[in-house]
Amino acid sequence: MGAILEKTAYETEIAVSTFDVDRYNRLKISSILKYNQEIGEIHLNEFGTSSNKMRDEGLSFIFTKIKVLIHSLPISGQKIKLTTWCSELKGVRFYRNYIISDENGQILTETKAEVAVLNHADRKIVRPSEIKG
Repeated sequence: MGAILEKTAYETEIAVSTFDVDRYNRLKISSILKYNQEIGEIHLNEFGTSSNKMRDEGLSFIFTKIKVLIHSLPISGQKIKLTTWCSELKGVRFYRNYIISDENGQILTETKAEVAVLNHADRKIVRPSEIKG
């Protein structure tokens, strides 16, 4: 898990889907979290693993705290850039950051998530330094 912190941010561009907007044509709050989850999973794949592989090994990510700051919400069809990175390890937690920005680089949303890893067998938290990969 320490290797994840050594890598730089990961980013990708997408267009906001019609099913991810509310009746006012703005990105739904739930979709912000969905986009964050998707970019986090893609970033994890860069390290040769996935949440499915972790589950097969009896491990899961659990989010203990999430803070979302919304500056502006994109609309259906708008091109956006999703960016994520892990910023620090602190005990049994690590912090994953997410930014959604428009095609001009203006930050639309910022998210900071506090994450831990749970061992399914004993229901104990696993230190990130103990995770292989």
